[in-house]
Amino acid sequence: MEYANHKPTCFKARDLLRKTEGEWKNVINLNPKNAEAHYNLGEVLLTQRKFLKAKKEFDKAISLSDHYRTAHYIHKRIGSILYHLRMYKDALNEYLIAKKDAPWNEEIFALLGDVHFKIGNLKESLDNYMKSLRLIFNSYKTLLKSKEIVAKEKRILKTKRKVISKRISENALVISYNGTLRIKNELKNKAYKNYKLFYSSLKRADIANEKGIHFLEAEENHKKAVKKFLKVLKISPFFIYAYFNLGRCYNNMGKYREAVLSWDIYIICNPEDIEAYINKFISLFNMKKYVEAFNVVVQAFKRDSIKTKEIFLNKIKELDLDKKITKDMIEKLNNL
Repeated sequence: MEYANHKPTCFKARDLLRKTEGEWKNVINLNPKNAEAHYNLGEVLLTQRKFLKAKKEFDKAISLSDHYRTAHYIHKRIGSILYHLRMYKDALNEYLIAKKDAPWNEEIFALLGDVHFKIGNLKESLDNYMKSLRLIFNSYKTLLKSKEIVAKEKRILKTKRKVISKRISENALVISYNGTLRIKNELKNKAYKNYKLFYSSLKRADIANEKGIHFLEAEENHKKAVKKFLKVLKISPFFIYAYFNLGRCYNNMGKYREAVLSWDIYIICNPEDIEAYINKFISLFNMKKYVEAFNVVVQAFKRDSIKTKEIFLNKIKELDLDKKITKDMIEKLNNL
């Protein structure tokens, strides 16, 4: 759940949080009706996992401000606290308020999926997980086009202003993908009639995926393959392996930025897949981002050093990258 991201990681951080807590309390003592101070104190207390005290401050902020009364982020925080306290129906109400304010927020749908699952509403849970994954897919498509959007704005506005693209929410992706997988495993076709759309979407996605693989491997038509894999995710955003295949396509097309984005999403869902790390390394290496590329291989080594070494050495020889990789990098990898 979201609150886990607020856990302090070291003693120094905890000391800093205590100081911050004292500072916000001083502000509130000077002006007890300062809604922002109550909200910020709630954030600090949540970071320290003082859930009940944090909720009290969030509730106070809501009572003092019309803005906080409807703001999705504060209700999302309260919902996560209530979820942690196993007050699932109350958490559901908070998430629904948050959704009303931010129907575009993929993380809210992911959290709704979790709380519906706890209550026993499997269909509602699955629907919310899938909605979250669809929003993530839409963000992915926006990020794929982000260079084009920036270039277009520069031409129209004749300015260096950049478009800030929506980032992929790792938390929402992990929750929704694992949640959907959990429900799929739990159903085991027992309630096929109630989940007919879900199962049919998986079948249609599988057919589109096979066609994409055919274009990728048999005909080497990467543009057609990309269209098929994007279609897979449009039909069933749960079909995460399509991101892996998109990464392969973009690598072959020399679109390395797009490939890295695809590998990133896939790796979040399947962090044990060593081949994905090696493919991401190739993308970054071709972009001349050597430090980032090296760090990706290090991550893979931490997962499985033997498998990583084997796949990595075979891959760089296959692509003739071993002639381009510096001796220093190879020595560092051998020392891992």
